Amino acid sequence: MFKRLICVAALWHGGVVASDAVGISPGDVGALVAAIEAAQAAPPPAKPIALSAGTYVLGDHLRFPEITRETTLIGGNAVLFTTNDSGPFPLFTIRPGGALVLEGMALSDLGGHEDRGEALIVNDGELALADVAFVNVFRRLVGLGRFGAIQAAPVIVNRGTATLERVAFHDSGHDRAGGILTNLGGTATLDTVHIASRERSSGGAVWTAGGVVTVLNSTIVGHATTVTGLLTEPLGVTRIGNSIVSWHGSADCGGAGQLTSLGHNTTVDCPLDATGDIRSKVPLRASEPRRWMDQQLALHIPSAAGGSVDSADLSLCADRDLVGAQRIWQERPFWDGDHDGVPGCDRGAVERRTRARGEGGANGVYFDPASDGHYVTVIVNDSNTLVLWNTFDKDGNAAWVFATGDLVGGQSYLGEAYTNEGGRLTEGGPPVGQTPRRWGVIELELPSCDRARLIYQSDRPEFGRGELTLRRLAVVRELGCTDVDQPFR
Repeated sequence: MFKRLICVAALWHGGVVASDAVGISPGDVGALVAAIEAAQAAPPPAKPIALSAGTYVLGDHLRFPEITRETTLIGGNAVLFTTNDSGPFPLFTIRPGGALVLEGMALSDLGGHEDRGEALIVNDGELALADVAFVNVFRRLVGLGRFGAIQAAPVIVNRGTATLERVAFHDSGHDRAGGILTNLGGTATLDTVHIASRERSSGGAVWTAGGVVTVLNSTIVGHATTVTGLLTEPLGVTRIGNSIVSWHGSADCGGAGQLTSLGHNTTVDCPLDATGDIRSKVPLRASEPRRWMDQQLALHIPSAAGGSVDSADLSLCADRDLVGAQRIWQERPFWDGDHDGVPGCDRGAVERRTRARGEGGANGVYFDPASDGHYVTVIVNDSNTLVLWNTFDKDGNAAWVFATGDLVGGQSYLGEAYTNEGGRLTEGGPPVGQTPRRWGVIELELPSCDRARLIYQSDRPEFGRGELTLRRLAVVRELGCTDVDQPFR
């Protein structure tokens, strides 16, 4: 039954609406509630419910009817939105024997009573999510924010069977273990799921208290203070493959349960040792916001210098990434993310797709037009790449920082950075006595010949961490720079 529901939902996503679908006018919440009620009484198979693109404002204390039969909600990027923080949850409850499909929609700005402990979706039956964005759901806002109370509830509680494909959770599910998914004995599969939080919290992402959770082709990035990102209890099993986990401030993985690697994962500290598993100190950086499911999402795309690009297990790789970009074409990798001439599938939820630089094209001088005095010089040679940055510390003291590292694909760079200190100029001769002192790490992304992004993380408090958006000031005359389009594969 469940597979058939997913196939029915796919009709709308491809731009074709099933002829017997129940259509809902934009914003008509009453008609939506009535259609869900009718689906619970109808003989199977129930008609899918097609939501017209628009905003559906959910009023106070609204709970959709409990799902006891097959029910499919299909949106044309429809947005379910609430303007209050007083409505009780769960919004959707799936009972044993019931099945719910949500596809092509965003659920945004949904709050709840402080410490109610009720999830947005409680599943004891079958749940399928495809092309769904959760934004600011149970978000932690402090001070004068709209939702002053902290909702200490997960977004999803699963005791049945749950499948999530191309689903994003952004700034959602804060301040408790399993803030995104709490699995209480059920079976859940997360494939091409992007979990990202820009705010610090005390919560984690997935809590396998019991049952089995499988994480594939997913990106999990957060800022937590106490709870691990993937927490597995003794009665639970967490399986992970082709994924990236970077849970800043706390452990990526933890708990006394069974953590099984399916291989080709990139983490900071998960104890994974299957084929292709690596530990990387290269943090994931949020890209410029991209519009998806009618929401602005800052997606975390791996750097070609961090080992996650073109290195996933092709047998586990999904055909498309979170935003629908092709990963696999006719059983072959579609994109060459690191521009080494060999295409591959990336780890994580979002495929890296950038234009290549012509040979030597990274050489040159870059600067920040809004902050005169910051200049970055890139010098590529046969053995490594030297980056020189003349800058200032927080007190305005001038500093020259230099880094050596590898430039991957002509556009992604990671280098250990140092400063020379203690030297002096001798009378009529060269400087003497200078000693290299470690400064930190410099990353550089060159998305085109004219633009660059410098990310720095210093060991010294007078510099700290941050990033600059740069423009090219000069190129090496003999080399120039050319953006090279990748041929269709």
